[in-house]
Amino acid sequence: MKLLYNAHIHTQNPSQPTASALVIDRERIIEVGNADDLFKQYPNAERQDMNERIIVPGLTDISNIIRWLCKRSIAKQTQKQNVCAELLNAR
Repeated sequence: MKLLYNAHIHTQNPSQPTASALVIDRERIIEVGNADDLFKQYPNAERQDMNERIIVPGLTDISNIIRWLCKRSIAKQTQKQNVCAELLNAR
C-alpha cells in the first residue's frame, strides 16, 4: 500500500474537486483526501512525497488532459497561458 501526499490532485468529483493525497492498494486508488487524515487512517502505508506535482484522472487522450487543465486555470504564467491558448484553439 502506498500513500502519495503533497500533491495537487484533481478528482473530477464535484463533491471533492481537489485533494492533497491518495492511497493506492494493489494498483487501485482506494482513498482520496487530506494528507493528515490519510496519514492517520493508513499509518503503515509507504509514503511518497509528490513535491507538489499535479495528479489528474487517468484519461487516455493527453490533449484532453491539457485542455482540461488549461480551462481550470492552472496555467498562471504567461508562457503557459500562450501554450494553453494555442491548444484550446486547435482542434
